[in-house]
Amino acid sequence: MTASRRTAACCTAIAVLAGMILGQSALGQELPRTVLLANAVRQYWVRFELTYGRVSLKAMRPIPTSTNSTSGTRRERFAIRVAGGDPSMEYELTTPEQQVSIRFTSANQLEIRRSPVGDSKLVPVEFNQPATGPVSLKIGQQGARELRAASLWHLLLAEPAECRQSLVPLLDLLQPKWELEKTRDGVRATLLRMAGSGTLPDQTRWAEWVQQLGDNRFAKREAADRQLREAGRAAVAYLQQLDLSRLDAEQQYRVRRIIQAVTAGSADDSPDQIASWLFGDASVWLAMLSSDEEPARKTAARQLGTLLGKPIAFDPAADAPTRKKQIEALRAALPGK
Repeated sequence: MTASRRTAACCTAIAVLAGMILGQSALGQELPRTVLLANAVRQYWVRFELTYGRVSLKAMRPIPTSTNSTSGTRRERFAIRVAGGDPSMEYELTTPEQQVSIRFTSANQLEIRRSPVGDSKLVPVEFNQPATGPVSLKIGQQGARELRAASLWHLLLAEPAECRQSLVPLLDLLQPKWELEKTRDGVRATLLRMAGSGTLPDQTRWAEWVQQLGDNRFAKREAADRQLREAGRAAVAYLQQLDLSRLDAEQQYRVRRIIQAVTAGSADDSPDQIASWLFGDASVWLAMLSSDEEPARKTAARQLGTLLGKPIAFDPAADAPTRKKQIEALRAALPGK
């Protein structure tokens, strides 16, 4: 390579690197302090909980509350209402560079937006958690990449780099003590340890109990119901992945009640609880095939094959582009996808 070509290549590399750094800086631009929201939490007007990878709002005051604050070019607005026992909340912060809005339209339905203002280079971010169903994360302008996952923990495990820059700082506004990145790393380590021990979720027995939920004998239905409840979080992950349309009305009713009973009143998620819940979820092990460490990829491949009942077409030692193609093929073939 000639000196001029080396210089051109170097300049190109520097330009690309600079663009990446600029993009990360714009995405990860520091969030301003959310004074009104922090005060609402500190004064026990509201409490935010994270269970089974879903954020929920608890209203601690039975009366509507609304407050505003303006300081120079900074504006904040906070409001909470309770109708029929179901709380809703709106929070908005506007500065010359950005606008952050957090809206709970019900206790379990959440939307968080972070948008640029004026000439700001901030990358827009939008997180949506519907009352039921997958959560989603959009990064960028219209037509930008949209990430979808069964829960917040699924999303954090599948897209750690994207979430670190865009989503985690926004959720920290609700509750820093969740320590989302630390907890995610703990979940990942626990999952790998469980897989290495040869422990397997007892899905065969759970499937039998689900069938027995529709048994003609009441005592049999009640026994199966009780056993699934006692199986706890691990069984809930299995129940949540069932195609309820394949079950009769009695089975559907009981499955929904079991999920509701086991998940209700749970404390904030811990690594061991989350890992127990996600261990039998094939989509989690599929996501972990993208791990940077080859031993982790080997464990994930083995565990995914075990859950699917056959070896998978994935080479943990292959180069990154090859692994990416193999993962895409597996994702397309994964049951339920």
